[in-house]
Amino acid sequence: MRKPWALPFPFLAAAVLVCSEPAFAATCPVELGDVKILRDSLASSIKLTQIKDATIADLTALPRPAGVTKQRVAGTETTVFRLRARLTNFKREADSDYHLVLEDENGGTMIAEIPAPACSAGSPVQQQIQAARNTFDATLKTTTKMQETDVPVVVTGVGFFDIPHGGAGQLGHAPNNIELHPVLAIAFESAPPSAPPTPTDETTTFAPPAEPEAAQPGTAAAPAAAPAPTTPDRLYWTVFWIMTGLYVISLLGTVIALRRTLDWRLGDALREDGKPSTSRLIAFLGLLVLMVIYVGIGYVAVWRVLNNQPVPDISSFLLSGLTVFAPYIANQVKQMVQGAASSPAAGGSAPPPTPAKVPPKVISVTPNSVSPAVSTQVTVTGSGFDPKASVVITTPGAPVTPSITAISQNQIQLSLTMPASTGPYIAVAHITNPDGAEATGSFQVAGT
Repeated sequence: MRKPWALPFPFLAAAVLVCSEPAFAATCPVELGDVKILRDSLASSIKLTQIKDATIADLTALPRPAGVTKQRVAGTETTVFRLRARLTNFKREADSDYHLVLEDENGGTMIAEIPAPACSAGSPVQQQIQAARNTFDATLKTTTKMQETDVPVVVTGVGFFDIPHGGAGQLGHAPNNIELHPVLAIAFESAPPSAPPTPTDETTTFAPPAEPEAAQPGTAAAPAAAPAPTTPDRLYWTVFWIMTGLYVISLLGTVIALRRTLDWRLGDALREDGKPSTSRLIAFLGLLVLMVIYVGIGYVAVWRVLNNQPVPDISSFLLSGLTVFAPYIANQVKQMVQGAASSPAAGGSAPPPTPAKVPPKVISVTPNSVSPAVSTQVTVTGSGFDPKASVVITTPGAPVTPSITAISQNQIQLSLTMPASTGPYIAVAHITNPDGAEATGSFQVAGT
């Protein structure tokens, strides 16, 4: 099975860089990692079938070896212990281990840890670790937050002196930092207080692993059980490409539908009241970032599920990502408040209505007939003339641009010289306002 980093890089990069959930990416213990899963060179000296019953008081009274060592310590760390206690707290650590707080009747506490099976590859007890995780998951649901419970358990595991943590240390740690790590088996002697009743008894009676039977003369020893198979690559990549195809199809379909039905343009979407909107741009970019992150989270979640790994609670992270829309929401609320405050119903003063523009109209051109090749004063009478209106006079030949000597809403004074022609012709005055509205009026030019 491929690892999560085999996913498309943009999705994974976004998820890794932005995601604040510490247990989101699959991680494994770093400090004494091999010792914690019996993969170190001295683990072969542990007799897994020789189990010693003990109490929390017995284990917390053991002397802690001087100094911090990176190797297994013979004696306590090469012994399998079994103890009865009450499970009072539990959580999933950032290194994927299940952190269990065990307590006795006198209030003494110590820690037991169930490693992640995915972090136990090559360990001779990987199957026992997987079975312990399965038993725990069938009864309680872990998250990255510490949870409380109160249920009697029987825990079997290998002794381990943890490295002291700074400050107050971990919740439930023993004075000598003794732990059961790894836990090889766990049995719940009763259902947790919050667990619903089940139709069948799921309590597991502890039974130590049986000693291997000696092979009879002339017969071959039975082969060891094969490890549980992992999810094949084909299944994972099938799910991966189905998800990718649905995502691409839905994205392209949305864009095509917007363009066809609404004549949608991105530039228009990023404007408010005809002006570029910073808040809309921030919200749009935030949407793109969240979309990439959510897709990456989906891919990693599928990988973890298919590999029997827990999917952490990342709802708080996803909700925090929605804050990128805060500027746009604040801007919309501001506009709503301003609109309500300025409405007449709220005692505000509404802006004066913009008068509708009247298109220009020509009523008459005086004089109605002019002589060519001489300067002539012409008056155009009508309505709706803009002070910045332009005038062009068209003739059978080249157009004439007269001089505007005076202009008002109802009258335009022109000074012009019309070109000569062998016969009379009709000239047309075109008055055009700045908004493009146009009116025309005609007059006659005498021939020479």
